[in-house]
Amino acid sequence: LGDLVEIGVDLETMGIYDDIGDYTDIALTFSIDDNEEWEEIGRESVHLYPQGEEKATVFERKAQSGDEVIVDNEYATVTVVGYETNEDGDFSVKMFIVNKTDENMSVEIHDETVNDFMINTYLDVELPAGMSGYGALTWYSYDLEDNHIDAVEEVEFSLFAKNEDYHSFFETGPITLKP
Repeated sequence: LGDLVEIGVDLETMGIYDDIGDYTDIALTFSIDDNEEWEEIGRESVHLYPQGEEKATVFERKAQSGDEVIVDNEYATVTVVGYETNEDGDFSVKMFIVNKTDENMSVEIHDETVNDFMINTYLDVELPAGMSGYGALTWYSYDLEDNHIDAVEEVEFSLFAKNEDYHSFFETGPITLKP
């Protein structure tokens, strides 16, 4: 990651919204899929330890003012950590997700609206067992403009989490946020 940051890829572009300190354990997961059969052929994870495996630590995000916990159950904690409108006019809801299970988890979004207009966006955060990560819902400026939305006053969506066998961990009802 150090080389990526040095050559101009900032952490926020990589989906990391907080200062996470030193990089001591970088996990990479590779998945090979058969697109014709819609089936995963293989998956392998490797860890890189820039400072040596004995110095590896686990990142724990501390709650900050402005955080909004939108899911906290036996399976996961999902926290909204901020909102952003970028220079292109795209609007994002930034999230930090903790997988509390001993299984890999995928978190997705359904039924998303902005100011009561159904506007599709995408969220598919995959988290290994017991791990955490960042994700963002982003509505593009052209979709907002097409629906005559100058300011985002309210977003609503449902979250759905499942394991690799498509067994549901949880599905929320509508979650309403007022940025």
